[in-house]
Amino acid sequence: MPKCVKINFCQSSFLYNNIQSYRDKVLVIDTRDMENFMEQSLSGSVSLSYDNVKHSIDHGKDGFQLEKLTLDQVEHTLMDAELDRFKKRKRIYCFIIMSEASFPQDFCDYIKKLAKSEDDYMDFFQIPENSETCINEEFEKATAAMAEKDSVALGTKLFHLLQEDKVRELYVLLDGAEAFFKRYPYMDLSHHSSPSAFIRSASIIAMKLDFTFNFPNDIWDNRLFLGNYNQASQFIIIKSLNITHVVNVTAECVNAHEEKGIKYLHIIILDETEVNLLKFFKEAFEFIDSALNESKNNKVFLHCALGKSRSATITVMFLMKKLGWTFEKALEYVKMKRRIVDPNYGFLKQLEEFEKEKFSFQEKCTYKPDEGIKAGQESMIE
Repeated sequence: MPKCVKINFCQSSFLYNNIQSYRDKVLVIDTRDMENFMEQSLSGSVSLSYDNVKHSIDHGKDGFQLEKLTLDQVEHTLMDAELDRFKKRKRIYCFIIMSEASFPQDFCDYIKKLAKSEDDYMDFFQIPENSETCINEEFEKATAAMAEKDSVALGTKLFHLLQEDKVRELYVLLDGAEAFFKRYPYMDLSHHSSPSAFIRSASIIAMKLDFTFNFPNDIWDNRLFLGNYNQASQFIIIKSLNITHVVNVTAECVNAHEEKGIKYLHIIILDETEVNLLKFFKEAFEFIDSALNESKNNKVFLHCALGKSRSATITVMFLMKKLGWTFEKALEYVKMKRRIVDPNYGFLKQLEEFEKEKFSFQEKCTYKPDEGIKAGQESMIE
């Protein structure tokens, strides 16, 4: 193994959003002990506890030695359903949960510094592979100091084995399982009382692999979510996320849960380049901002048909106004949280205009649709 390696660390929101965006391609490896895994674990995760790995491997004369563990041995400890998932997904998006608790704070601060991240809302930290940012020793020191030494040691070993196996999209969860489930309790099957919400099986571990729900993306501080109408129409999702307010940016979708006390703002528009969405910016911002300021428990869900263009535009606008972000920064941030985000050309020009006007609200839009469509078509040809 090279002395200096590329290491990616992430926080809970990054793991959550990747599961929503790529749920059939994400592999989550949980090395916590089986008791903690069975009590509360991420649906769809593969359990690789230290004790199970130790007892499943032929000890030989020297007994179990973690430093000599191989990937083949790891795979032999998995049940068939887990092994199939492990082999198919490890090269796409692979996350390792090592501990109940977060890594030591000084180590987390060190990681953010190495990643040159000054943004409080950044949720993943890429440590490049070079001599100036070699963190192997710091990583080993931090893991050795954690309470769940066996689980963390196994997770660290798996991390190195997967790197040696050329797994590229590999992340270590910094803030631990406890923080993840405090933020997203509904990601564990046991949180849900309705048997119709999920496919359940006789085996508890197999049941945790049968996670079928797809939730909207967590855009900002676990209080602002962006998704599609299918998600917005299912009350179990609204209830699971504790959504109190919904912004429906469609002409074709009804306000599904008004009779259940959910507060709505319905912006009736089509996803067309010539639509003036800018004139709704003020009303949308005030609705969202008022909801979030009214109570720290309020949560807002924005949706259109796909959660890609109309509602994404309103989300970008809100962050620009609320945080003083540029159009480019806000758009890049929302795309990072929800990968399919792609506002139409007309909406993009209106967001640019919103920035030029220093986030002041106006009714009229100076963008001319015909010119915009022509420019957009020319850029595509180029």
